[in-house]
Amino acid sequence: MNDSPEALEGNWRRSLPWLVAMAAPLVVLGVMIWQRRWTSDDGFINLRVIENLLAGAGPVFNAGERIEAYTSTLWVGIVAVLGGLGVRLEIAAMVAGGALSVVGLGFAQWGALVLAGRAREGLGGIWRAAPLPLGALIYAVLPPAWDFGTSGLETGLAIGWLGFAFYRVARVVDHPRERPARVPYGTMALLGLGPLVRPELALFSLGMMLPVIGATLRARGWPSVKASALLVVKMGAAMGAIPVAYQIFRMGYFAAIVPNTAIAKSAFGSRWEQGMHYAENFFGLYMLALPLLVALGFWMRRVVTTAQEREVLRLMAIVIPTFVGLFHCVYVIKVGGGFMHGRLFLPALFGLLLPVAAVPLRGARLPASGRSSGAGVWVGAVGVVLVAGWAAYCGTSLRVAVENVHGIGDERGWYARLAKHENPVLLEEYEAMYFIKESKQALSFAERRCPSGQWHEDGAPAGCTPFVYVQKKHGELWPYAPAYTLREDLAARGFKMAQMRISIGMTSLWLGRDVYVVDRVGLANPISARLKLTKRGRPGHEKMLSNSWYVARFSAPTPGEDASVAAARRALNCGELAELEEAVRGELSMERFFSNIAAAARLHRLKIDPDPWRAAQDFCGEPALFEALAGGRGGDPARWQCPQGQALGGYQVRLSEDGASVAAIRPRCAREGQPGPGRVQGPTFGGEGGAWKPLACEPGERLVGVHAGVDRWLRSVGVVCEAGGTRRQAPRVGEGGELVEARCPDGAQAVGMVARTGALVDALGVVCRAPQDDADGVVRDSR
Repeated sequence: MNDSPEALEGNWRRSLPWLVAMAAPLVVLGVMIWQRRWTSDDGFINLRVIENLLAGAGPVFNAGERIEAYTSTLWVGIVAVLGGLGVRLEIAAMVAGGALSVVGLGFAQWGALVLAGRAREGLGGIWRAAPLPLGALIYAVLPPAWDFGTSGLETGLAIGWLGFAFYRVARVVDHPRERPARVPYGTMALLGLGPLVRPELALFSLGMMLPVIGATLRARGWPSVKASALLVVKMGAAMGAIPVAYQIFRMGYFAAIVPNTAIAKSAFGSRWEQGMHYAENFFGLYMLALPLLVALGFWMRRVVTTAQEREVLRLMAIVIPTFVGLFHCVYVIKVGGGFMHGRLFLPALFGLLLPVAAVPLRGARLPASGRSSGAGVWVGAVGVVLVAGWAAYCGTSLRVAVENVHGIGDERGWYARLAKHENPVLLEEYEAMYFIKESKQALSFAERRCPSGQWHEDGAPAGCTPFVYVQKKHGELWPYAPAYTLREDLAARGFKMAQMRISIGMTSLWLGRDVYVVDRVGLANPISARLKLTKRGRPGHEKMLSNSWYVARFSAPTPGEDASVAAARRALNCGELAELEEAVRGELSMERFFSNIAAAARLHRLKIDPDPWRAAQDFCGEPALFEALAGGRGGDPARWQCPQGQALGGYQVRLSEDGASVAAIRPRCAREGQPGPGRVQGPTFGGEGGAWKPLACEPGERLVGVHAGVDRWLRSVGVVCEAGGTRRQAPRVGEGGELVEARCPDGAQAVGMVARTGALVDALGVVCRAPQDDADGVVRDSR
């Protein structure tokens, strides 16, 4: 080869257009990421964890509760390091995410050229391969890649890790056989970081380690079985040291085997139909079939050429990322995708495009002149032109809809619109968001209840009582109060208020570390994360903790409190649920650490019934209650039960304005054996209507059921009464409908109500149990 200065200069001139072509996707991606920079609410969750970590409270969302509220351990670590150096956390996350996305795309291209056998001559000889950035261009023009290049989430890190790991694998596989090679422990350690970027990236880690192990054994002349096994064990140790160490920490510290976010989002379940909607919302919207077919053609060409050359390890390095990426896509579809448009598909798509991130138009074994007489160059050029045309159209015209479709939305656009800011990165740039406005309302409520001058600087109360802030929209309690006294152990830790929210990211930073922010949907809450799914809804927002659990878990007991709160308190102190509470809230000792490790798998399988009474049955062994429901199937399920020692005494009913339907109903309770409807009144279920009308049995009778006139809704309703073993139907309120009845078994009486309600009452029934045997409230199983 001619190495004269003139020849080298000529090579660089010939390579420059191709280098510009390869740099173009990097520039597009970097510029668009910057133009669409922002921080998502979920990104602020990571920042709350990092704030606690830097303050010495550990990697937790709320100090004193060990919950792994983040998905990417490595991402939290990177941003925490930058924050520890004095960089503002939002800026650190934005810069790191964007830079890693661009760097990963660059390494992916170079790794693809290495595997094509066209990188040994360096950048100056790149003209010989005539490379074009096919896969890189496909990824760089996708709007979700721009949106989640920042966002405060780990997507940029995932792209950076995938690109660099692929490049390192390619380098190991391409190492010249005639040169001695060191054992690539560094590359193996890099691959081991996959599950710490995102747990599912372990698929890429396991796949890409195979050609690395094979190349290492080949470089050593395929040693004996014993020597090979020993070498593989050493390489496996290098790869597994960091993730295994963190897994032990996770199990001992968090009492979990996966991040709490995976439990909350049911990452091990199946929801294929929703997943197909998620795939259509991404692959269909951006018409990815065309560019992916062209990419497949280049990939097949690379596979066939490599197979003909019998380069098995190189073939593995080409095939494995694509198949793992496809499998990753299937996994995303299986679990139902997510609610953020395109986000979960980005690492999977990037992974399957790695081998064709850059494609040489000239084959790997062409003469040094670079000339080719085959038609393959022209066919490839046409394919690249088609992809370039698609890229121009996609990057300039294709955008996700403003409104959610199947629960999938334009997350960045929605936040930017509500924040009234084109690039909301910093917390204060979200001040126009109603999240922040609601936080201000909560703080204002706290200020009225306890003026700031009455709080010590360290958060300890001085003349004020820390409290639980309760909003009716999370489930009405009866009796209801906007504030309950905070548990003593939480107040002793310096918390002055607890508040439950669905969106907890920016709210938690705005409220401050001395406010216990309770996550209703479970990302940062061990109870709501483990709720049983009763119905499917928007991905990631299907498990909703009620006020009953919230007040029971965070407030001190109150005389006469809602019966559902009392039931939740009992459940929280029984069985595996009490064990979970102690595992995440108890003082962390060496003994606790090892007991958490032993319990982690069992607590992972723990499921909690959203209904506090059923949960008390499951965990405390309380007798199962009988339920009977009469009516239609519409509306939302509702249940209310009388306090312990009381029975259902009657109802109050409100008909619709036209008198044709039951619009609302509320129960009344009395002490068992006390005649009449009783004084304890329950909450209202249903909608607006006329005046309230009473439904009750006669003195000396027990209420044991309801009878109703039904078609689509309840048209009329009455109660079933019993005295001396004889049952009768008391007169109904309202008229019409086909007569149905729901009543307790013989010997049992109603102690609560079940219903299905919306704007009207669709169905009504009773909760029944046998009479109490003793003062302790122990009852027989009425079933």
